Amino acid sequence: MNADKKALQRILADDYVGQGPPPDGGLQGKREYINTIQRDTVTERWEFNDMKVHLAGDRATLSGKVTFYGQGQQDSFNFTDKFVWRSGRWQATASEVHPAQ
Repeated sequence: MNADKKALQRILADDYVGQGPPPDGGLQGKREYINTIQRDTVTERWEFNDMKVHLAGDRATLSGKVTFYGQGQQDSFNFTDKFVWRSGRWQATASEVHPAQ
């Protein structure tokens, strides 16, 4: 929400690949994502639901639904984030987001 580039530098693995912002939603690597992210000034709060974690050795997949609330509107998305345990910490390697039905 705050576009904390320092935190993202630690959280995202060097080989991270995720979806870019709408309208195109094309794939972005870590460098492009960090360089283009901007602070969210619309969202007032958010909620996570239906969270599931699947662990397999040094890999984890987190999925669920996130709903953003702001300016009298709400938008919900299904997401899947993939992580790997490296250098003593979890690092995100992939993110995928789709509008919730």
